[in-house]
Amino acid sequence: MNVIETSGLSKSFGNIRSVIDLSLAVPAGSIYGFLGPNGAGKSTTIRMLLGLVKPETGTISILGNSVNRLRNQALNEVGAFIEDPDFYANLSARTNLEILGRLNGGISAERIAQVLTTVGLTARADDRVKAYSRGMRQRLGIAQAILGQPRVLILDEPTSTLDPAGIRDMRHLILRLAREENMTVFLSSHILHEVEQMCTHVAVIDHGRLIRAGTVAELLGESGKIIFEIRVRPLEKALSIISAELDTRPTDVSGDSIKVAASREAIPGVIRRLTAARVAVLAVIPRTSLEDYFLALTAGLTE
Repeated sequence: MNVIETSGLSKSFGNIRSVIDLSLAVPAGSIYGFLGPNGAGKSTTIRMLLGLVKPETGTISILGNSVNRLRNQALNEVGAFIEDPDFYANLSARTNLEILGRLNGGISAERIAQVLTTVGLTARADDRVKAYSRGMRQRLGIAQAILGQPRVLILDEPTSTLDPAGIRDMRHLILRLAREENMTVFLSSHILHEVEQMCTHVAVIDHGRLIRAGTVAELLGESGKIIFEIRVRPLEKALSIISAELDTRPTDVSGDSIKVAASREAIPGVIRRLTAARVAVLAVIPRTSLEDYFLALTAGLTE
């Protein structure tokens, strides 16, 4: 069962086409990473999912209900965290959640206490929010989003402003929500190492178009081009040979290392050319991380 589905979704702002014919299928129980460079259309897509921006064409359904026609019903069991959440800074986290609970028809004190425990804020629940760190505010934003026990949680760059410790804590929190609260999580992010550690599925968009979608395992196991790191000396001579042999530009060059997208079959020929030209080949390392896969895709280097 898919809990989020879009078909032919498009949106433009003036002459800028932000999202183009986007079709997604998010399985129930998944942690679905929505990836793309800055300006790829991620935030616009999320705002269309939440009914905050109206699509020009296409349809959106969440939990079987049309966001286009029945927005309130479709979003009834959806929690969301986008941009910086607003709080009453002079009030405590608990009081902020109590106010939100009353606005949403009433949330029990027990549920508020449970949510504060889930996001790790129980010890600071009665402190004023203005004394909170950035990471604590992010966790309080998640607490607001899950207060009504949604079945679907939509997060727009939940770790973008956090330090490494905050990113780790947020990753553990998202994994716990999916497991313990049985939520399907849809999140956009540019921190690919984190996405690889927590997501079960990903979709990659670039310039508003879907490039790839599938499970993380499927995408990293594709038989097409992957990133190879080739360590060589001298670098400049090797760079010229590799670029000519593969007819492509490297994705990264630093020190004695050249990263380039290539098929496995092409690499032996490259090594022969390098050695024939008296270039020392120190190492050839296939890279199969989501980050390297993403770099190859968005550089337009995969088939």
